[in-house]
This record gives sequence, structure tokens and C-alpha cells, in this order.
Amino acid sequence: MTQMSEPDHHARAAAGIDALQRWHSRWTGQWRTTGWWNAANALTTVISFIQRTGDRRHAPVIEKTFRAAGRLHPGFIVRYFDDNGWWGLAWLAAYDLTGEDRYLDAARVIFANMVTSWDDMCGGGVWWNQDRKYKNAITNELFLSLAAQLHLRSPNSGGSYLAWALREFEWFRASGMIGGSGLINDGLTPECVNNGKPTWTYNQGVILGGLAALHEISGDTAYIALGESIADAALRQLTSPPEASSPGILIEPGEAEMARARRRGDGSQFKGIFVRNLYDFYLHSRRPAYRDFMLRNARSIWDNSRNADNQFGLCWTGPFDTADASRQSSALDALNAAIAVAAELPGPDAPEAACLGTIRPSKEPWTISTMRLSSEDRAAGLGDCDSAMRRIAVRPIRAACAFNSASARSPISSAGRASTMSSFPVGASVRSSVFRNKAPAVASSIVPARPKSASCSA
Repeated sequence: MTQMSEPDHHARAAAGIDALQRWHSRWTGQWRTTGWWNAANALTTVISFIQRTGDRRHAPVIEKTFRAAGRLHPGFIVRYFDDNGWWGLAWLAAYDLTGEDRYLDAARVIFANMVTSWDDMCGGGVWWNQDRKYKNAITNELFLSLAAQLHLRSPNSGGSYLAWALREFEWFRASGMIGGSGLINDGLTPECVNNGKPTWTYNQGVILGGLAALHEISGDTAYIALGESIADAALRQLTSPPEASSPGILIEPGEAEMARARRRGDGSQFKGIFVRNLYDFYLHSRRPAYRDFMLRNARSIWDNSRNADNQFGLCWTGPFDTADASRQSSALDALNAAIAVAAELPGPDAPEAACLGTIRPSKEPWTISTMRLSSEDRAAGLGDCDSAMRRIAVRPIRAACAFNSASARSPISSAGRASTMSSFPVGASVRSSVFRNKAPAVASSIVPARPKSASCSA
């Protein structure tokens, strides 16, 4: 069977990032047209783009947001514990990219605040906000993911973050929020049973990031099995049907009504969060269906839900409805994922992947090493930075990849990669960093989208 040729997802994401950044306010550290928690997700999207491409044009937004948003809400803490969790994950992403301890410290402060919301009501779990009237899925998923990821980045924590991650996982699994359909509902009733409220896409996503981190820590495939059951249920039940003009595209519950009302709010952010976490989970699961899903959604966003200014709409099946920073950053999460997974596809047209990891053995200075992956590497199972770094016997946490199909540089051999990094001890942490060389060229002009007649699916 002939493999579909993938478009230049890098250039498409670069055009979308440029459009997103026109909403950023240097004075507030937020993105106009959207809210506080959405800003944390927009920042995470920008960081992911830099990690995937090495394109640093918008990297200054990290420090600007840290300073300005931190003045607005000291410690990035508000009365909503889920909002705090989004900022905690954003600063972990910033730490992965830059290696600056101030971002890791911010995430630790946020997590300590979230711990204060845990109590024995319903047998455990954290509350949604300081009113302490509702225990919901998303806040507890964020708590799990943040705890597990802090453990991976805190070798001297004494295991406290891992203890919290495992405690949360056991409570969440037994809470009843995973419904009979295999999807996660919004939360619990005052009587501590599943409230049957919508199965938002982001509730199916954040848990995948947490399970991926737990698998990274333990190697226990039970975490992968649970994640696959949730991801598979989402791909079956929260996508456009096979008979649709654009089948297999992610659809948010109530999406059609949101689009008709041209509503700005929480729901327009959710789908990108699902895809972002599905990508992290895919690095552990490796199910081809997840890769194909991410590529299919990225193509549909560009072809069906984009205006002439490279702004993206709510309905990824199309048509474009309206633009805001929430819709834009959500769609960009799918494009960012496509940049990475497209590099795994076989064939001479697949872009080479350049991987940059920052390795920091205990009490040693940062050291930079660059590797390149050829199509032969991918065919041998080295399709991304994560698997490549596993091959050379270092422990990956997150690696930055840039893809450049026009590169003239020769790939380093497997032996060359091993000798490049063999001086570092097994078990050294790998954290991502941006490229020190000039980022690959991005297309200067993008053909405007043609109008589509398809309607947004309900």
C-alpha cells in the first residue's frame, strides 16, 4: 500500500504560531481573547513548537509571561486548583526547554498548593477550587500528571512526588469517574458517585500524560493498558463517523452549539490538550492508530478549519467559525504533534530528524549533544529522539526534535551517536533544549484556505 505523502507540518505550525503570537500581551503575559488558564496552555503550545522545530523566534515569550503573569497572580496561584495545575505543567515544559531552575521551582510551589486541597471526602482526591464543593476529573488528572513529572525531574525529592502520584492514581482509578463507556466523565456528585456529565476530550487526555509518566518511572505496562483503553474509547466515540466527509476527526461534546454561538470559553481549548497528551502517551504505546489520528487531524485543521490569516477554528472538520487564542493554541497542539510523528514515516521524502538533548549528570554542568536520524535510522526503530536516546543508554525525559527535509548535513552513524554520548552515565536525565544553530527555514507565504461547504458536526 502506498504511504500518503505528508505536507510540511513545520511550515504550517510556524504560520499558526505567528498568528497566535499576535494575541500575546507583553503587559499581562496572557493572550488576548482568552483567559488565565488558557494562557498556560498557549504558553505550553509555544514551548512545544520550539521543542519540535528549534525555531526560537518566539522563545522570549517564556520569560515575558513568567514575569508579567507572575505579577498578576503571585506564584501563579488562584482559587481554582485546576488553573494552578495548568501553570505547573507549563513551567515544567519551560524548565525542560531552558534548564532554568526558577521554572522548576515555580512548578514545585504550585504543586505544594494543590496538595492542600486533598482531603478524605470521597476517600481522597483534590478539590476543584477553594470552595471545596466539587471533586472533578480534570483537577485530579492534573495533580497526578504534575506529581509524576515532578518526580522525574527531582531525583533528590525522597520519593514524595511519586508517593502522591501513586496515591492519586489509586484513588482516581477507584473513584468511578471512568464510566461504563470507557470514557471519563466530568466529576463526582456530592454522594461521591460519577455525575454522568460530559466526557470532555481533555479529561481523556491529561490522564494519558500522567499514565505515560508513571510508565516512564516504573516500566509497568498496566499503565499503558489503561491508557490505551481510554484513548481507544475516545477515538471511537469522540470523532466524526466513517461516513463523514472528514472521518476520524476529534469532536468536542457540544461543539456544534459552541461554534454556532461563536462562544469563547473553556471548551475551545480541550481538543488540543487531548492531542498533546496523546502524543506523550504515544511515545510509550506506539500504536500506529494514534500516529495516524494525529496526522489526520492536523491535515483536516489546515484544509478545513482555517482562514486566510492562518487562524484556526473550533471545528476541525470545518468550516472555520471564528478566531481566538484558545482555538488557535488548541489546533496548534495537533500541528505540533504532527511535526514529530511525520518524521517517523518511511520513505525518501520523510524529513530527517535532528535531536538535541541536554544531559545533566549529578552536580555536572550542562552539556549539549546533537544527533541526526536518517530514514534508515527510522526504519531500524529510531524514529524519534526518545527512542534514539534509549538506544544510547541514557534516560530520556523529554527531547527536542527539529525536522528539516532540506538539510544537506550527513546523519551521524549509530556508532557515532553512541561515542558522542557514551561518556555520560546510564540513568542520566535528558532534558530538552533549543538548538544553538539557526532554525530551519520556514515557508514565507502560505496559500490561503479555500472556503469549505462542510458543516460542523454535532
